[in-house]
Amino acid sequence: MSRTHTFLQSVVDNSYVPSGRVKAVCLSPSRLSHLFKKQVGDSIIETLIKYRLNQAEKLIKYTIRPITEIALGVGFNSPDYFSRKFTDYFGVNPSKYRKQQRDRVN
Repeated sequence: MSRTHTFLQSVVDNSYVPSGRVKAVCLSPSRLSHLFKKQVGDSIIETLIKYRLNQAEKLIKYTIRPITEIALGVGFNSPDYFSRKFTDYFGVNPSKYRKQQRDRVN
């Protein structure tokens, strides 16, 4: 499973995991998904979304890049979907999160 985690980290900026890459771990896609969820507790897609959200969180916190650019840059195709997922995960929308982080520094 650690190879799979490493692989997921390497595809954070991609919008999907090519099925050809699944062969690299010598399992069928369905078997890999089942084992991954059993070991990690989240599906491969949920884990990939969390990696993307954590990457976005760092960029929001430490850069002045626009939120839309960050969302697209970490692999979300829709800024609205990104904002919903970010809010669900961090409890606050990306713009407000950035403002809170800047207010803490000042």
